[in-house]
Amino acid sequence: MIRVGTDCSGMDTPIYALEKLSIPYSHEWACDIDKYARQTIMANYNPKRLYTDMTTRDVNDLPDIDLYVAGFPCQTFSSAGQQKGFNDERGQIFFYCLDVINHKNPKYFILENVKGLYHHDNGNTFKVIMNELNKTNYNIYHQILNAKHYDCPQSRPRIYIIGVRKDLNKHFEFPKAIPLQKSLKDIIDYTDMTRHPCMPSVRHITDQLDISKSFFDLGFIEYNKRVNTEYADCVVAKNQMYNGFIGRYANTLELLRLQGFDGDFNVVVSKTQIKRQIGNAMNVNVLMHILERLLK
Repeated sequence: MIRVGTDCSGMDTPIYALEKLSIPYSHEWACDIDKYARQTIMANYNPKRLYTDMTTRDVNDLPDIDLYVAGFPCQTFSSAGQQKGFNDERGQIFFYCLDVINHKNPKYFILENVKGLYHHDNGNTFKVIMNELNKTNYNIYHQILNAKHYDCPQSRPRIYIIGVRKDLNKHFEFPKAIPLQKSLKDIIDYTDMTRHPCMPSVRHITDQLDISKSFFDLGFIEYNKRVNTEYADCVVAKNQMYNGFIGRYANTLELLRLQGFDGDFNVVVSKTQIKRQIGNAMNVNVLMHILERLLK
C-alpha cells in the first residue's frame, strides 16, 4: 500500500493512473486552489484530506507519504504565457513543493512542467530548480516525455523530474518510447454527430488543408498551417480543439480520451471548467509508464 500526496492536483491524474495499474494506494491528501478542481477531485476520488492552498497550510501537519506528485503551475514558464518565471507568484509554487519534499521525505517524487521550463530565462530557471533539488537526499532524473510516444495520440511534450531517495539504492530509468497503436479514430465520440463549422478567421487556412482525418487546435493552425493525421495538437487550457472527422469542436469525452482518461471519469463542472482542467492535467499514459518503472 503506497501512501500518496498530490499538490496542484487538478484532475489528480496520478491517482487515476495508479488505479488503472491496479497498484494499491492510500490517498493521503490532494490540494488545489481552484474550487472547480476540488469538485472534480471529490467526484472521482476519496482523499483523506483536501487542502485549498499549499502556501498557507503547515507542512508539518501533512500526513506521511511514500510518493509525492505535483504538476506545479506551468503558465509562468510557458512560451504561450508571459514567461515571468519566479517573478510570478505561480512560479514560487516550486519552492512549496520543495518544502514538502524536504519535510515529508517521501521515497519518490514526480514533478511535471512544460518543456519551456528548460529554456526559460536562458536556462537559469531550470538551473535554480536543479540546484535546489540536488541539495536534497534524492537522486534526481529529468527528461522530456511526449504523450504520443506512449500510445496516446496527442503531441504533448512535458518535463518530468523524478526523485528517488538515496537510501533506497534504486536506479530509475525513464520508459522507452513505444509505437503509437491508438488511432485518432479511437478518440471520436460517435454518439455526438452535431456539426459546427470552423470559425471564419481560420477558414482561409482550413479550406486549403485536408482536415477530415484529424483533431487539431484552431489556435495552433494559424501558425502551423498544417494538420497531422497520426496525433492531435497539444490539449491546452484554452483549447480550440476541432474534430475534423465529424466537423465540430471536440467534446469533453474526446478531450478526456486525448489525455488518457476513460469514459468512466465523472464530470461535475461546466464544459468551460472541465476543458480547462483537461488542458492543465498530466497525461495518464505517461504517468502510468513512469509509475510502473518507479514502483513495480
